[in-house]
Amino acid sequence: MEKMEKSEFILSRHAKKISRETPEEEMSEKYPGITKEGEKETREKTKEIAGIIENLPEGSAIVLSGVSKVPRARATLEVYADELRDIFKDRKDVIFSSGPRLKEGKEKGPAEQLKELKEISEKMKESKESIKAIVHFPLWIKQFTASPEEWDKWAKYFETVKDEIGQSGDVQIAEWFEKKKGPNPDKIAEDLLLGLKREEKFFRKFFPDNEIVFINVDHSGELDALFTYLANKGEITKEGFQKIGGEIVKESEFGKLSFLPDGNMEFEYRDNKFSYKNNSENKEN
Repeated sequence: MEKMEKSEFILSRHAKKISRETPEEEMSEKYPGITKEGEKETREKTKEIAGIIENLPEGSAIVLSGVSKVPRARATLEVYADELRDIFKDRKDVIFSSGPRLKEGKEKGPAEQLKELKEISEKMKESKESIKAIVHFPLWIKQFTASPEEWDKWAKYFETVKDEIGQSGDVQIAEWFEKKKGPNPDKIAEDLLLGLKREEKFFRKFFPDNEIVFINVDHSGELDALFTYLANKGEITKEGFQKIGGEIVKESEFGKLSFLPDGNMEFEYRDNKFSYKNNSENKEN
């Protein structure tokens, strides 16, 4: 089999979250931290991901993994996993991991999850890469969330300007990218890329020569920063934000980032494609 070392990341914002005002009847019964409407929207978005999987070559691995520590991020990932399992349940050319939960609702231990990951890897090799594998292996990635202390700095700054700029999330993000108050958006984007590379390195131990598609779930502020960074050649500015539409990432919306074998990256979002050369040319062109 020809070596396939491309890695693609589907980077999704979490589903609509519950708040203190959310009535109990509107909360998802199975997925903590998100609403029933958010669950439904995520199931609909999964159909797009299923289309991506259909077009992958045989021997590809689909890994539902990277999340922040916030429950709504993991809950959204679980909706994606459960819906993909339902969509592909009758396919003989697709195998699944059983996921992190036992039937009685408890979590598998790390050793048990790793054992299953190795078994999936061996099945792929035995099939001579004629099947695709969907692996549900939630992995907390530190770089997916800026520190609460940094976000507190932004909140305090926003209190001083909210009457001037208004409550719109789009305007707030543009203000953040222009003034750079609170967490540094450039550092957030670069840290996120570092986290993705570490995630890739870990799963390459099990799928060294396969094309891998990762499905990750994060939050608006972090994804807004990363998407602007990629679309604007490594610089986060108010003007660069306009390249992704000047609007924050919506709930369950996702972009696609590819790590190419030559070390460069490609990013697709809202019907636009951006190339990112992983060197100083980004600052010069």
